[in-house]
Amino acid sequence: MNKQDFSKEVEDFVAKTQSSYMDAIITLAEKKNMELESVSKMLNSIIKQKVEAEASDANMLKVKICKLPI
Repeated sequence: MNKQDFSKEVEDFVAKTQSSYMDAIITLAEKKNMELESVSKMLNSIIKQKVEAEASDANMLKVKICKLPI
């Protein structure tokens, strides 16, 4: 499995289940018997940014990402 295929599966899983990107990545990694430490290499930059935004919103990051109010 390559980076593009795994990223596509993550996007499809999120769209189908309405779950968070973090949950989707963990679920797919477990189904494919992948180590979570190696999953980051299989994600494209867009998904990494979405995971970072989710983590920031949940106050999981040491440094808060500033974003403009919508």
